[in-house]
Amino acid sequence: MRALVTVAEEAVLPVGAEALWPYLVDETRLRAWRDGVEQFGRGELPAVGETLFVAQRAVGRRLQGPATLAQCESARALSYELGEPGDGYLAVRYDLWPQANGCKLVVSETVDAPGVPIIGPWLGHRWVAPRLRAELTRDLARLRQRLAEPA
Repeated sequence: MRALVTVAEEAVLPVGAEALWPYLVDETRLRAWRDGVEQFGRGELPAVGETLFVAQRAVGRRLQGPATLAQCESARALSYELGEPGDGYLAVRYDLWPQANGCKLVVSETVDAPGVPIIGPWLGHRWVAPRLRAELTRDLARLRQRLAEPA
């Protein structure tokens, strides 16, 4: 039995949503700050509901294959799902919120976590969630660093 664990981290970044958007949808820019992303699509993003190829590591597990683009609203929200719950699953969501001093980016990931009956969710939150939170925190720090680099 496996349990789903969701973790979200956020950062207020010193750029507007329009300037931040390419760091979410362009594979080269995304891979520069998301350490676990190995491949994200093959060129242009497909329409919502269609598939894109994703290869990504999360909490030590590598998932790859066709992912479903669940939401894509330019400079506002992007989400995709890879795999099936119970059999290797990853859902990634980026939400952008304009702020007076830039843009708040909320990154959330849902992953399968090992579990056993009754205590499965507890194990996932106790073991997987802290690792996932650390990965997201590290990635947001890398994004902040990338945005601070001269163009």
